[in-house]
Amino acid sequence: VPSCSYCNSKKDESFLDNDGDRIIFNPYFEEIEDKRILKCIIECLDNCINSELKLKENFNNKVYKNHLRTLNLLSRYKSELPRILCSIMYDIIANFEENQIDTDGAKRVLKRKLIEYERIQGINSLDAVIIRAYLENDRLFDIEYIRSIYFSMNRLSKSIGTSVS
Repeated sequence: VPSCSYCNSKKDESFLDNDGDRIIFNPYFEEIEDKRILKCIIECLDNCINSELKLKENFNNKVYKNHLRTLNLLSRYKSELPRILCSIMYDIIANFEENQIDTDGAKRVLKRKLIEYERIQGINSLDAVIIRAYLENDRLFDIEYIRSIYFSMNRLSKSIGTSVS
């Protein structure tokens, strides 16, 4: 299964536990339930956005939980949240400015993007999980608010040498 070099090296080290049971999820060996298992929560504050990514509480697939823990995926996904949020905000700002798309139009565009991510990458892909949370928060479609947040996030990322757009 194609994956990054970090994950491939971790898989080599620990595909099975001490009892010989798999701890790494492999889509060729098992199917994951067609349920949402990751949840993103976005809280809009006056001058920043707080976001959190976690497993849904009622998810009990032992192999998949071990997979997430062994590959440190939740932590790695959390580090991607600002970049993906900035990308979404940039697209919305550009659509408002260049195409005069209103809030409803921006939501429609984002919903189409969500459908595409879910179709290609699955309902638990990081992009789909974040877009779903973004769509649940009306303040994230307030053009003045997202402009200020977007530009402050970009300034912060440049000061620490990270690209978020």
